[in-house]
Amino acid sequence: MTESSSATDTIYNFEMTLLTFSGQIFSNEGKVVADEPKNREAIVKSLKFFGEIFTSGYVPPDTLSWSDGDNNANFHSKSIVMTPNPSVSIPAHHYFNAPDNYFNKSATIEWPDGPDGRKPTYMVAVKTVLFPKDSANKKPDLGKEFVKFVVDPKRFAEYIKGANGRWFPAFKDVAADPFFSRGQVGKGGEKDPHLPTVTKIYLERNTKVFEHWKNPANSQIYAENVWGKAMTRMDVDKWSAEKAADEAIGPREGHRRPVAVGTLVARSTAAATGILSPRSRNLPGLLFSLPLLALFACFVVYPLFFVVTRIFDATPTRSCSAIPSTCRPSSTPWCMWGWPSM
Repeated sequence: MTESSSATDTIYNFEMTLLTFSGQIFSNEGKVVADEPKNREAIVKSLKFFGEIFTSGYVPPDTLSWSDGDNNANFHSKSIVMTPNPSVSIPAHHYFNAPDNYFNKSATIEWPDGPDGRKPTYMVAVKTVLFPKDSANKKPDLGKEFVKFVVDPKRFAEYIKGANGRWFPAFKDVAADPFFSRGQVGKGGEKDPHLPTVTKIYLERNTKVFEHWKNPANSQIYAENVWGKAMTRMDVDKWSAEKAADEAIGPREGHRRPVAVGTLVARSTAAATGILSPRSRNLPGLLFSLPLLALFACFVVYPLFFVVTRIFDATPTRSCSAIPSTCRPSSTPWCMWGWPSM
């Protein structure tokens, strides 16, 4: 279980745990509600959970410095027996490199039920494609045609299956392919102990999209890994979960806290509204940079774009993997070593 302040896996793990304790950081309207008693209690319980599994020795001591790939590496080396795996990258590695491990020595299981006995709600990241409205592209419809080419149901299904289903399709017609409910089949007829569980999560469980779109501050909360830093406070500085939660949630009267949800909201709002203010010290630098950016666009970006579009025009069938994550969500199942198929 990653508890590092530099890994995005920590964010996934914390938000899944927070949902288990019925906590929220933002309301449906995007307002910060982390300091409400119910949500503060859920944050404290979530942090306490991470602190207890660390102090009890259920996670390696170096988990505090793990990157996003270190839980994979430790699982592959059998240093750990179980880890959350947001993109099913661990089973995919074994399918392509050690099929016996994939079919007979590991399994993907669901996140544990909550304290109330209910099935968990899974965090989902949906990958999207954006088309700039005022693009300088002389063929604005070319990009749309390329995306249509990629997401053609048959072609898109084959692409995802070729990657061993590491991403689940957002398109219902593609998701209806028997591959996702059945998974891979071993040479000896072994059943897949991974992909059917992932499919069950998406089709039968509640899901929730990451909320960075609700408030600009949430992206900054992720960038500064507020919750990973709170775990460090407990694991390294020996703070209580309550104290770490209060620092993460925001400053109160008489206290000064360096990084907090509440102050990040104010900081993000101020940055968004003040960067172009005549009094802003950023404005002269921004104005000075505009000509340089224009030159870069003209002599670097546009020539590259011209070459790429010529390639697409000439051989469109070679480019189907250029958008590896179009419209495909990822959530957080678990992987286990040496557990039977479930």
